[in-house]
Amino acid sequence: MADKITKDLIDDTAGHVEIAETGKVRGGKPWQRWIDAALGLRNYWYPAALSRHLDEGGHKAITLLGEDILLMRQRGRVYALEDRCPHRGVRFSARPLFYTKETLTCWYHTWTYDIETGALRTILNEPTSPLIGKCGIRAYPVDERKGVVFVYVGDEAPGPVERDVAPHFLDENAVIYSAEPYDIASNWRLACENGYDPGHQFIHNWSPFSISAGMHTSFGYTSKREDLLETIDYRSLDDGPKGFTRKVQKTTFNHRAVIPMKDGSVKEIILPLARGKTDAELKKVTEIIYEGTVPAKGCLMHHARMGDGRAGHARRGDRRRKGAAGRGRRHARDRILGLVFDVGRGPSGHPRL
Repeated sequence: MADKITKDLIDDTAGHVEIAETGKVRGGKPWQRWIDAALGLRNYWYPAALSRHLDEGGHKAITLLGEDILLMRQRGRVYALEDRCPHRGVRFSARPLFYTKETLTCWYHTWTYDIETGALRTILNEPTSPLIGKCGIRAYPVDERKGVVFVYVGDEAPGPVERDVAPHFLDENAVIYSAEPYDIASNWRLACENGYDPGHQFIHNWSPFSISAGMHTSFGYTSKREDLLETIDYRSLDDGPKGFTRKVQKTTFNHRAVIPMKDGSVKEIILPLARGKTDAELKKVTEIIYEGTVPAKGCLMHHARMGDGRAGHARRGDRRRKGAAGRGRRHARDRILGLVFDVGRGPSGHPRL
C-alpha cells in the first residue's frame, strides 16, 4: 500500500517537477518524516534571531526544534552554543559570564568553554582537571546574512545557507527588512500547512496588517486544477532551495458572497474592509495581490519544512505598494506572520517593492 501511495504521488507531480526524488519511506508512510518531526525538521538552516537584537558582547537565549541555544556576539561574530552546562545542567543564559572574548564561563562551578568549538577550555577553580580538553558542549553552525542570524540544527554536516532561504534573498541588490518576530502558542505544523491553504485567507480580514492598511483580502482563494498546474512552480536544485511556490493570478478573489435563505431569497455578505469602496478601488487592491505568491509551506521567520522540500515564501512583484499604515515604505513587512520578503526588480535592475 505504501509503495502505491508513493507511486501515485510521484506520478501526480513528476511531470511538473524538474527532478523527482523519492527517498526511503519509513514507517510505511511517505509522509512519515513529517509525522516524526514533532519539534520540527532537522538538518536545515533556521532563522534564529535578527542581527539588530545582538549587540557586541550581548547574548540571547532561544529554542529551536526543542533545543535550548545561547547566541552571543563577540568581536562582531555571532556564535551559538548549547545552553546547558553538562556538569550540573544549569543554563548559561541565567548569568552568562564572558571573562574573555573567546570563552563562556558557567556561573555555577566555573567550567569555561571555547565559544567557537564548545570544548572545555579550563575550570577556573581546578585548572589541572583531567576533564579539560576531553569534554564540552555542542556548538551550532551560524551564518549571518541580510540582518538575519541563521543557525543550523541537525545531525549532518550543513550545506550552504543558500539552500534554505527564499530565491533572491541573498542577491547583492536585494534589500531585506525583517519585521519584529513574536511567538505564537502553536505547533509549527499549523503554520506550515496554512502556508499553502489559500482558503484560510478569510481570517486575515481581521488581522492588524489588513486593518491598518485598509486592504481587504477575500473569502478565500479557489482554483481550477488546470490553473494550479500552470501557476505552481516546482523546483529541486542541488545548489539552491527545494520546494514550490504558487502564484495567485488565476484564482478567484471575491469580496462579496451570498447565503441562501429558507424563503428562497439570498443574503449578500460584503467583507468589512471592502464596504464603501468603489469597484475601481477594489480592483486596484486585487491587482496588487495578484502580483504576489502564496507561500508553499510556511514562512521564513519561523521556517517550516516538509520532507526535503524547503518552505515557499511570499514574494512581492515589481510593483510599489503602500506600507502597513497606508504610507509609502521602502520595505515590505507582514506583521501577521513576521515574514521576510525578498524584493522584486525594477526596470533599472535595482530592488523595488
